[in-house]
Amino acid sequence: MKEKLEKNYKNSIFLRIIGLSLNIISAILVLIGVLAIAYNDTLLVEKINFNDGQGIVAFAVLIITVILGICQICFGIKNVCGKKCFLIESIMSIAIQIVLISLGISFDIFGFGNVFLLIITIIVMIVYCIHTVLESIYGAKIKKEINYNRNYVITLIMNIISILALSSIFFIPLYTGYYNSKEVTFIIIDGLMGTNNIIQYISFIITFLVYIASVCVFLHTLKYYYWHSINFSKASKESAYINFAVAIVYFIVGNTVVFYLGTNNNYNNLETYSWIPFVILSSITLLHSFINSKNEFNEGKSEKRTLFGNNIIILVFVTLFTAVTIASLFTSLIHVESKIYNNSNISVTITGIDLLMNPSKTGSGFTVLAFVFLVIVICAIVMFIITLTATFTRSKEQKRIALATIIMNFAFIFIVGLFGKYYEITSIINIEQINELIDKMYGYKDVLSTDIGTVDSGCFYLIFIDVFFAIVLFFFKPFTKAEKDLADEINLKNDEPIKIAIAANETKSDLNEIKEDTENETNVKKTDKEEKTSDKIEEEIAEKNEDILPQVKVIPNFDSCPAFTELDNKLSYYNDLLFQRKNKLFENTSLPDIVQFVVDYARESRLHLSYTPQTIAKFVAGLGATKLSILQGMSGTGKTSLPKIFLEALMGNCEIVEVESSWKDKNELIGYYNEFSKVFTPKKFTRMLYKASLNPDVITFIVLDEMNLSRIEYYFSDFLSLMENEPEKREIQLCNVTLTNDYDNEKHQYLSLIDGHTLHIPQNVWFIGTANRDESTFEISDKVYDRAATMNFNQRAPKVRNYSNPIESKYLSYDKFEKLLEKALKEQTFDLESVSYVNDVEALLRPYNISFGNRIMNQIEAYVKIYISCFTNSKELIDEALEDILLSKVVSKLEFKAVEDKESLISSFEKLKLFKCAEFVSKLNEDL
Repeated sequence: MKEKLEKNYKNSIFLRIIGLSLNIISAILVLIGVLAIAYNDTLLVEKINFNDGQGIVAFAVLIITVILGICQICFGIKNVCGKKCFLIESIMSIAIQIVLISLGISFDIFGFGNVFLLIITIIVMIVYCIHTVLESIYGAKIKKEINYNRNYVITLIMNIISILALSSIFFIPLYTGYYNSKEVTFIIIDGLMGTNNIIQYISFIITFLVYIASVCVFLHTLKYYYWHSINFSKASKESAYINFAVAIVYFIVGNTVVFYLGTNNNYNNLETYSWIPFVILSSITLLHSFINSKNEFNEGKSEKRTLFGNNIIILVFVTLFTAVTIASLFTSLIHVESKIYNNSNISVTITGIDLLMNPSKTGSGFTVLAFVFLVIVICAIVMFIITLTATFTRSKEQKRIALATIIMNFAFIFIVGLFGKYYEITSIINIEQINELIDKMYGYKDVLSTDIGTVDSGCFYLIFIDVFFAIVLFFFKPFTKAEKDLADEINLKNDEPIKIAIAANETKSDLNEIKEDTENETNVKKTDKEEKTSDKIEEEIAEKNEDILPQVKVIPNFDSCPAFTELDNKLSYYNDLLFQRKNKLFENTSLPDIVQFVVDYARESRLHLSYTPQTIAKFVAGLGATKLSILQGMSGTGKTSLPKIFLEALMGNCEIVEVESSWKDKNELIGYYNEFSKVFTPKKFTRMLYKASLNPDVITFIVLDEMNLSRIEYYFSDFLSLMENEPEKREIQLCNVTLTNDYDNEKHQYLSLIDGHTLHIPQNVWFIGTANRDESTFEISDKVYDRAATMNFNQRAPKVRNYSNPIESKYLSYDKFEKLLEKALKEQTFDLESVSYVNDVEALLRPYNISFGNRIMNQIEAYVKIYISCFTNSKELIDEALEDILLSKVVSKLEFKAVEDKESLISSFEKLKLFKCAEFVSKLNEDL
């Protein structure tokens, strides 16, 4: 039987025609089974038009089927052309057809006829698969054979055990736990049993295809074993390592998924069993590597090496460094000693394992740290197993792998140690984060404060242990000796091809002496052979010297400011949004039109806000006079609502920044650069400025809500000074280092930063401050008032009772709005010095040391011009506008002065017909 099969497969023309026929039959059956048979009176191509998930799946099935049919015909043609088909091609074809059946049944696309034809197709492909196996076994095979001993049998058994062990990933849960008190279990094989979970279904398909690929590689190994081929050991090692790699990926995915879900408070008691296949495959791979290394020596592929000396020393140090890394999980990252509850002492220790086991109880900062610990654990374990494998196989790469493992472990400990020391040093800054973590972990509230409690970290001292091991390692110098041995080996092997080249050249000289007319054909063949030999020698020399060549400098991927990167990535979105806004353009507009439109829009909005045209006109005039407006008055009078509804009506961007009483400097407004992480974290205020620079056509308000909760000069003084500069010179330096986004081996600048650290204040931005007048706030200084347009809200607006349907917003660009303001300034002919009573007002206020300079005069003129431009009968409103601005910017300063003769001052203002100013003076507190 064996002889007959060998004879038939050596006469391969007839059998290759059979292979082509089987492929073509399979292709026709799969195309008919999927495309030509209707289910529920509907063909697959008709189901593509369904506007649901079934239509998407039908389209995917169609594409897969067409590609599969074309590929199977190509496989058959390849077989006829004299090229053997690998077993993996036929098995992958079967696997894809199984996936098609599963998709069709799960999404109700296939009926009985479709499934029946696909099953027939699978049977045909199984026949083709058997044909491929027989061709591989009895067809032409590698001539070089070796005599197998029992090690080869044990190696093959280990491969079989490895592939069987790998199948456990289908049945061992990726994770188990509870979701909203309901038990959940994720098992890959459940994707085959029918499930509504698309993620579980896709996971099964991917895992199934990967497993089929691993089986194909194993069958390839089995072929070499049957042949007694010299390539068996190499194929066997590849098969074992592929299985091990799949187990590593399953282990990483399991732990990562559990960590990710653990950050969700809806999940609890989560566990992963992905470590079971990893442990089993690790043990099998270690044993397989040890046995297979003897086979490689028997095949002459490796030199016999001992497991003693430097290898053992290096392995010991790898074990020590890995042990320190694992110990960091159980060492105190943060240790707090404090007093609570009647001055009773309390000691709280938080370790890396605590963060890993309770990711949902960590804040954003500690969640990142928990993920770092997860990466550390996985990398340390995987690299230790790989180092063990390289040691047992007596691999020449063992020393390099071990060195990489030691460096990695040292880096991990250094990072964790610095994290611990950082929280110890900056415990005052991070009091809220640490207290929140302790509260969530142990239920203790406010354990740490600026006066009570101490913080220390044990992880920092692990760095000294690693440094000690590194010093001891330096004295042993196992890697130095390894590099010397490697250099000697390279030099020795580089000498060999040189000798071969010399011999080849001598042979060429001898051959040239032979007569061309008698030995021409032979000479050509030998010359070709010699040229191939020389090319091979050069390739070997290049390969040996490849490791000696200097490495190209690589710029690691690093983002100095992820917040700016996120905004830069939204540039196309902002452009699309601008295009949509321009479809609702406020055309042929004027300042009176804008004022009336905002009044109507506010009244008909969902909040039904009541603003008079005079209020909106005052607000617009303030915007034209200066870039800073202050809306002050009692709470609940619509101060914050005014800028919001104004830009909602005109489709601008209004961003609210809540001022906190603890703000002491500009960093509270701008943000911080972390010297440890090398990352700049901008505050909301800076992010809004940056966003405005990316949207120069959009009017932007940045509202500092309750801006006098802290002293304005503390955090806003730099911006007050910037207002004195020309618009193009208004720049703020965010930090003292250059911020870049490094990727693709290049340093990329952020779109809106100058020199990587300076932000230009966009001209389309106005700063609006709201201020309450009560005992919880600070007095606003003259420095601030002088640079701002002030509006007083002293009474609540009347309730809107008559309103209709909401009005649609209209887009007013910054450029158009700015031109309207400039037009008002140019066309109106108001001159403050020409108003007679202005000098009288200055004379009245001079005894109280109140005056106004050129800045305030310019603001008053701009305010009046724009205010009267907001109405059609503008000339009649000059006195009204002038009195409003004089009261808010000049006369209001009397509030904090001691007015001795109030009645005389009231009378003087009344004579000047400044009745609002007189009323203001009459309400001044006489105790001041």
